[in-house]
Amino acid sequence: MSKSVVAWIAITALASLIAQLDGGHLAHWTALAPSRVWHGELWRLATWPLIERTLYSTTLGCLILARYASPLAARWGGVALARFVAPIVVLAAIATCLVALVSHHANEPRLGGWAITAILMIAWGRQFPDWTLVPTGGLFRLRGASLVLGVVGFTIVLALLAGPLSYVPELAACAIAIWWPLPGQSSESRSESAPL
Repeated sequence: MSKSVVAWIAITALASLIAQLDGGHLAHWTALAPSRVWHGELWRLATWPLIERTLYSTTLGCLILARYASPLAARWGGVALARFVAPIVVLAAIATCLVALVSHHANEPRLGGWAITAILMIAWGRQFPDWTLVPTGGLFRLRGASLVLGVVGFTIVLALLAGPLSYVPELAACAIAIWWPLPGQSSESRSESAPL
């Protein structure tokens, strides 16, 4: 595992643990809260995916980082991985802030969760379209290209169940991750390899 992925996991685990023990102060100051962003708290555009709300989601988030970010960092390098993920996180947050101007449902504070998972799984599926993923238990096999469609489909189902305006960051993250150029990919090859 690369040092950058280990650092990302450590920051997520430590920040999430502090947020779970400090009475909500860290979560309050790092969450994506569109009304606060519009009042100048711009750091929230980047800090919201670094904290998970529960021990279970923290553990799952760190495992997902190890599983999907590691091969991407090995292929691209840690800096290129950060240059891929960070703009998508910020653009998804900006999209959420814009939607929040017209809908109070999109204005709910957001932390961690599915957005960063979706970005990494989509990136993994796009980078390794012919690799086979065998989830725990081995009940089925999924190729990388199919993983992209599965993540998008699952995100849409979650949004329909919870209300699409409550899932703006996740939907925006998926849409951007599908089309954002992979490190080392030209715009011509990007249009040929886009999965949807």
